[in-house]
Amino acid sequence: MDKYVCVGVRFVNIPPVIRQMGIRLGAITLVKAMGLIGRILLTRMVGTEGIGLFQIAYSYYGFVFMLITGGVPTALALYTAEQNAHGWIWFKRLSVVFGLVGTAICILSISYSQHVSEWLGNPHLSIFIRPLSLALFVVPLLSLLRGYLQGLESYGAIAVSELIEQAVRVVLMLSIAWLLMPQGTIYSAGISQIGTALGGIAAFISLLIYYLHTKRKDVIYSTTPRSRITDGIWFLRSSFSIAMTRLMVPFSDMLDAMIIPSRLQTAGYDSSQATAMYGLLTGMAILIVYMPTILTGAISHTITMKLVMAWKERRIGQFNTRSREALEIGWIWGIATCIFLWYYKSELSLVFFRTPEAAELIQWLFIIPLLADYERYQLASSGHKTISE
Repeated sequence: MDKYVCVGVRFVNIPPVIRQMGIRLGAITLVKAMGLIGRILLTRMVGTEGIGLFQIAYSYYGFVFMLITGGVPTALALYTAEQNAHGWIWFKRLSVVFGLVGTAICILSISYSQHVSEWLGNPHLSIFIRPLSLALFVVPLLSLLRGYLQGLESYGAIAVSELIEQAVRVVLMLSIAWLLMPQGTIYSAGISQIGTALGGIAAFISLLIYYLHTKRKDVIYSTTPRSRITDGIWFLRSSFSIAMTRLMVPFSDMLDAMIIPSRLQTAGYDSSQATAMYGLLTGMAILIVYMPTILTGAISHTITMKLVMAWKERRIGQFNTRSREALEIGWIWGIATCIFLWYYKSELSLVFFRTPEAAELIQWLFIIPLLADYERYQLASSGHKTISE
């Protein structure tokens, strides 16, 4: 009996940062696993050309989404971590802006989807862009609410919302694609992307219900005076600094979506072949090489707020120790996974996609986990230290 009591006491006394990291790791693992399964099944249903169009449309969606949100959700998380009582006030103000901008861009993307498709180089893309555009109204609001709850360190609620979003998205995406398959693979794959918007709506509603049910009076009704101008300037500076580091990835993804298929067609391939080859690269190989970053992503997500608070409270020793430990974990894990990808590329391609076609691409992209882990931890330490100043 005493033995079980001791085990229970040890479990209760798990440090908060370890417990939070465990929650995030479990949630991210499940979310990534569901996304991976969904992507694999969709690829097998619609083929490499269908998944290529899917990837091109998502590159557009990801870039527009980052233009709407920038670094505001992360800035709100940092602000809320320091000023809990005023985070909700700024969430409501920013929600109005996000709602108006998201609605406007959603309507424009749907109205000019054919023009966007021609601009991206494939007329079939409009079938994908219109359903994805619906998500531009709700997903930025969801990201903002998650940023606020991250500042309150409500990692459990965020994890549940991510699971709900991914589950709804994947189930609806695969179901719609399967039901519409008789009308053509491209049409079914495109219309299935409405699952992205519906998943975002489900997650946003669940998070909002959670917060309204558990809200604290000091957060909602605080009357401590704050300068709107000072806080507004801080938000602009912080979100701009964060956005500049994050816009590069979606911007480069969209450039790849525009340039790679175009250059393949210039080399002699037709539009269908070029799109299929792009799908092979981005829908298969890159999906595999980024999977090892699940672990380091969970650590980075939970340690960010700890680093910010340690710096703000001038606990420089703790800040340096945690930054160093995070970087060491990233380097060790990155090197190990790079070696694994290099030697087992064929097995990974066969297991996940039942084809060896992605093996060579996986081998030449093997270094990505190491570089991605290093960049993530640099942003978590140096970047957030600069913002907190």
